[in-house]
Amino acid sequence: MWMQRHSILRLAVVMVVTILFTGCGDATDPQSGLCPQGPETFTFLEVGRNSSYSSKLRKQMDERLGSSAIARKSIITLSPGSGTLLSQRFPDLLQLNEKLNFPPGERVEHEVVKLMYRNVDKKKMPFDDVELFFSGHSHCMMLMIIRTRLQGDDIVATLREKYGAPQEAAITGELAGKTLSWKKDPDRMVVFIRPDRNKTKTYEIWVYFVVPIQELIAVEQEKRENRSRTIRQSGEKAF
Repeated sequence: MWMQRHSILRLAVVMVVTILFTGCGDATDPQSGLCPQGPETFTFLEVGRNSSYSSKLRKQMDERLGSSAIARKSIITLSPGSGTLLSQRFPDLLQLNEKLNFPPGERVEHEVVKLMYRNVDKKKMPFDDVELFFSGHSHCMMLMIIRTRLQGDDIVATLREKYGAPQEAAITGELAGKTLSWKKDPDRMVVFIRPDRNKTKTYEIWVYFVVPIQELIAVEQEKRENRSRTIRQSGEKAF
């Protein structure tokens, strides 16, 4: 009897996860004209690279994930922990991370729309928390971070079925564990699997939408250059 209940529960979880990470695959927001268009690469709750932030989208996500907190300024780090993990396995993401966090060594805050779900209802969704980053300039989706402990194996099985066999790699050092990664140019999805302090296996799913990240970097670089030019011109006029 226990085995039967367990099998039914696991099947239910797999069905929920399949819906979450597949969706209809072509959902778009009518206000997303500035965002990349075309076939979706990776989606979560039907949100993907074609999506842009709107109050309607936030309401839809709140209905599924629970109440959200919102931030308009935030740091953006493209990896759990330090950049060591990216330098080991993902040099392209490391380069993006360095450009986002320029100048090095400083706390760099970006203009974003960041939705945070810290109290996901475990009876509805098998996640601990979810973070969604949209560009504060274009409102395009840039980054998703989904964390879970309990149903990680089922989620990974769903991702394998949806996107095929991932590239697998061991990671060493502070974040010892392994990564699973899929790439659908130019976007990438990486699952970081490692034990926490209590030796419980944790799963972090990071989805990177590269074009909006690059556009944010370009906008911020232009702003820095304009500020430097203004300061230089002010100095020249002073004398």
